[in-house]
Amino acid sequence: KKLEKRSGGLDAQIIHTNKDISLRMDVRNFEPKDLKVSIFNGVVTVEGKKEKDEGEKGSYKTHFMRKFSLPNNIANPGDIKSELKEGILTITAKKMLEEGAVKEIPIEFK
Repeated sequence: KKLEKRSGGLDAQIIHTNKDISLRMDVRNFEPKDLKVSIFNGVVTVEGKKEKDEGEKGSYKTHFMRKFSLPNNIANPGDIKSELKEGILTITAKKMLEEGAVKEIPIEFK
């Protein structure tokens, strides 16, 4: 799928499957050190800051912040994963079992 262009710049795509939800963003103009992903109260924030000094030509700063609300069916916000590959940042969160689904819980023997 093509990433969706939003006003203000960055392309983003949200993909839902039965097991997880993924957010993909085109951040190819940023280095990994310029990016930060955080979560607070069910909201994932992706932030990028970049500064470049070009001597006598001057300098420039670039900054973006995008926030995405997670649905209520995220299993454990602490287990959210992020990966940067070829300029595409992918953030993935596992969903809880669907209502009525049975999950077997292993018994620990001590």
